[in-house]
Amino acid sequence: MRRMTLPYITMAVALSILTWHSTSCSAEIKTLQEFQNSLFIKKYSQSKPMESWPLKAGGYSNSFTFDLKIDKNSLVFLEILTNSKDNPTIYRYSMIFHAGYTKQMKSFFYDFFSTVDSSVDSKAVNDYIQKQAAVKLRKSSDAPKKTFGKYSVRVGNVLNAVTISIDKGS
Repeated sequence: MRRMTLPYITMAVALSILTWHSTSCSAEIKTLQEFQNSLFIKKYSQSKPMESWPLKAGGYSNSFTFDLKIDKNSLVFLEILTNSKDNPTIYRYSMIFHAGYTKQMKSFFYDFFSTVDSSVDSKAVNDYIQKQAAVKLRKSSDAPKKTFGKYSVRVGNVLNAVTISIDKGS
């Protein structure tokens, strides 16, 4: 009978831990509470508390403001739309960068999207946003949609502000 040596046992244990981790840990933020408890919120301090209000069409708008402390224009506005107040499942994210899409903004967005869903290639999304950020639009809904996993992303420059809209599919 052949004995298993320590490296084989260690590899077997590591594989079983990775399998357990991938099946028991969610890679996606699904609710507003999950987002509020995320490492992203802990890393980037908000310049004012979250504000929420009901939408006429149903659901809630939840607004966050972040100051990246680069200059006076380095505020980032994030809106998260949820189904309801009692069942705050996220269905859309929107961001506005008034200082353009600088290196710091790109890093901020990369951290944000990596938090929202780590199974989607955040670098590919970020590269697309950087390319589209220079495209001048009259309104953000004029931007073409590009799909990344279950997300439809629209990006454009409206009145010198980079606007990003991310719709979450099922």
